[in-house]
Amino acid sequence: MVQSVTISSAENRWYASVLACVQQELASRPSHGQRMTGTVGVDLGVKTLAALSAPIAMPGQAPGLLR
Repeated sequence: MVQSVTISSAENRWYASVLACVQQELASRPSHGQRMTGTVGVDLGVKTLAALSAPIAMPGQAPGLLR
């Protein structure tokens, strides 16, 4: 369900930002392909991992390879 739409323009270009609420059932366990791969990818270039509505931000860190 679409909760909000924001339309803006900058330098002769138009942008639309859509916020939607989607319910999705998650699998109870990893798929066969996920089990065979066995690794998790993390983008180490993320400056801010999460920004909350309170004035708190969780910085992105390079924790190394996760297994």
